[in-house]
This record gives sequence, structure tokens and C-alpha cells, in this order.
Amino acid sequence: MIVAAAALLTASIVAQDDRLIAPPTIAPGLTTFMFENRAAEPHSIRFVRLTAPHTSGEFGAWLKTGGAPPAWVSSVGGLAPLAPKGTEEYTTSLAVGSYVIVDGDRFVALGVEGKAAGAATPPVADVEIRMRDHGYQLNAPIPGGQPTLHLRNVGTEAHQALVVRLPEGVTEFTIRAWIAGGSRGAHPGEPVGGALELPAGSEAWVRLDLPAGRYVLLCGELEEEGRHFDLGMIYHFEIE
Repeated sequence: MIVAAAALLTASIVAQDDRLIAPPTIAPGLTTFMFENRAAEPHSIRFVRLTAPHTSGEFGAWLKTGGAPPAWVSSVGGLAPLAPKGTEEYTTSLAVGSYVIVDGDRFVALGVEGKAAGAATPPVADVEIRMRDHGYQLNAPIPGGQPTLHLRNVGTEAHQALVVRLPEGVTEFTIRAWIAGGSRGAHPGEPVGGALELPAGSEAWVRLDLPAGRYVLLCGELEEEGRHFDLGMIYHFEIE
């Protein structure tokens, strides 16, 4: 007997200057989060899982302290910075549990509840990208338009896939210096999305809007040896 694949779940997340709009609950399984940045500055989204019995209220109290993350908080990925008026589709699978969707110093609670409908068919990828310690391995050049990138972290630590369009006069070194300096002030490039902090062994699909221009794909995670882009996790491409 042939069993039909379950439909891919969808959810909307909108960043505005004064608030973050997201659903309070979703079903478990493969979900496409459609992110829209309506704010005046770039915004990014992190999905953070809270180990029971800890709550979003406790997370908010910790967030105000600015201390080291407690053991009951774990990042499970997210959407890389996106410029104003930008959109991105980010597909990932979240298990049943309590989460928060974090945007800078604000957040909303997200409950993943119920029973998964079954195995859904993931998006069709234009490019497969393996994220290693420390480098990217692509099976094809990144095309223009609205390509879907399948990101797979085959390394032993969390990695990012930050995609930045480089305006005239801006180079990869400008972006690297800005990140290394704590990402203070206006972003020197045009962030067009990607993925944040994909844990080892995880995967995600991102659909980006890539007009003509010069781009850099890089990981800004920091470890004792340096930023991952300093260790070789950087890739340049151009779209004509």
C-alpha cells in the first residue's frame, strides 16, 4: 500500500519595529516558517528550546541578566539577519516541547504540541550545502532568483550560514571586521538571510531572494581558535 506524504506545515513570523508576531503553537514536524522583516533595521530569529519544567517567563528573567546561558536553554537553529522589507522561507523540524522565538532582546513563547501527521516531503533544493568543521561544500553554484538551499551540518559543532550581499566598496573583510567587533552599528552589507546556529547533525532548507550582485556566505561562530570564517568557513559567489 502506498502511503501519501503528509503536507508540509507552514507558519508566519513577522518582525516589526514595536513587536514580533508569531503563532503561539504549532504541530510537530517539518514546518516552513515564512519570515518577513517589516522593521526599519535588519532582524534575525532564533528558535530556542526550553528543557521542562522551565518556562518562557524564566527565559525572560534570564535574558534580562545578560549572563551565560543556563543548561536548560538550547538553540536549535534560526534565520540569519535579514534586511528591511526582506523575506525568507526557513524549513526545519521541531519536536514536541516548549520553545521561545527570539529576536534580539525580545521573544515570544512557542509551544510545539500534538501528534505529527506523518513524514512530510521537504522542499526541493537547488543547491546542497554541507557545513563542515570548518568549511562549506556545495554540489552546485548558487543561482540567482529565489533558490532553495539545503543546509546539512555534518560537523561536530554548531554552524551558521550567513548570506550577505556586498554593496560597492564593501568586501568580505568589512563584514568579517564588523562581526568580530560585536556587530555594532549599522550592518555594512545587505543581509539577505540564511541560517543561525544549526546544531551538529541537523539540517534546514532556506529559500532566499538573491538579485544580481556580489555575495559572501560565512559562519561567524566563535571558538578558542577564532571565528569560523577565519578558520576557512567562507564562500564567495556572484550573481549576474
